[in-house]
Amino acid sequence: GNGTGTFNMYDGFFRVTNTLRVAYYSSSTGYVNLEGGTLSIVGLYMPYNALMVINNGVLLYDGDRTDPTSYLMASCINTGKIVAAEGKTLQIDSVLNQTRVTAVPEPATLVLLAAGALAFRRRK
Repeated sequence: GNGTGTFNMYDGFFRVTNTLRVAYYSSSTGYVNLEGGTLSIVGLYMPYNALMVINNGVLLYDGDRTDPTSYLMASCINTGKIVAAEGKTLQIDSVLNQTRVTAVPEPATLVLLAAGALAFRRRK
């Protein structure tokens, strides 16, 4: 029915052996926060008020879903329903008939981290 649901994952491995449905009804809102660990899915359905934020976690989706017309790309990533945490960008690749979606630091963030590491090293 209607309402709001949130799934927070911080560590470990969780396998959904059917379709993961987030905000299945138009009157509902669903959130998935991948802070860590691996969420492995067979199928995905995010039709309405759904949001998945990937920080340090991994989304594994059975099959090669990297085609721009796939549901993952066209209906979830390109519409902003699956996003990277602030300061990161999504990285999508397909290996061994699985699509892997992770969040990696943006280039500007990497430059700042490197500059901080150099400054720290000089102070020693």
